Amino acid sequence: ETTQGFSGTASCVIIATGSSAKWLQVPGEEEFIGKGISTCAICDGFFQKGKEVAVIGGGNSAVYMALYLSNIAKNIYLLFLQDKLTANTIEVNQLLGKDNVHLLPDAKVLSFQGKEKLQSITFLSGTQKKELSVSGAFVAIGYQPNVALVKDQLEMTETGFIATDCRTGKTSVEGVFACGDVQEEEYRQAITACGSGCVAALSAQDFLRHSVTR
Repeated sequence: ETTQGFSGTASCVIIATGSSAKWLQVPGEEEFIGKGISTCAICDGFFQKGKEVAVIGGGNSAVYMALYLSNIAKNIYLLFLQDKLTANTIEVNQLLGKDNVHLLPDAKVLSFQGKEKLQSITFLSGTQKKELSVSGAFVAIGYQPNVALVKDQLEMTETGFIATDCRTGKTSVEGVFACGDVQEEEYRQAITACGSGCVAALSAQDFLRHSVTR
């Protein structure tokens, strides 16, 4: 059920609103989501075994994806807007040691093309328009936590996620807990979200039990 328009009181709240992947918002992107375009290499990388794929982004997430895919795909093309990668130096050095990873700096994606599935990407390299034939594209330009519900009410991290105690899921407000991708900046996997959900539920149960005795 939707909670839009609902108001009420509660002794304890668990926030599990997740986060949403940022998209490029270019022609063909929405059309080929799930048909070659993905934001999760761990989820969908297997489908690109031995194939030509692209990773779009120049930060940590993009480099992690490219490293993971380097053991699965035939060739990985890393397209990023900057003139150099902004990811951690250790991971970048690991990436540079991969023969099947090809860096395409100063690349701006213009559109995705294909018939039933993704077949190519059109991008600008400097001022020159180019086309890259790939069967898969992994968009890794970041995630946006869904925090509109608690905006200006809870302490946030520098990147906009809900700040929590990693052991208990407690937020900056007593009786309010958060779990899953709304407070997880790095891993964003179903199993880690479920684990943090269990922690938050147990912490909330403990909070309510002690509240009764106060």
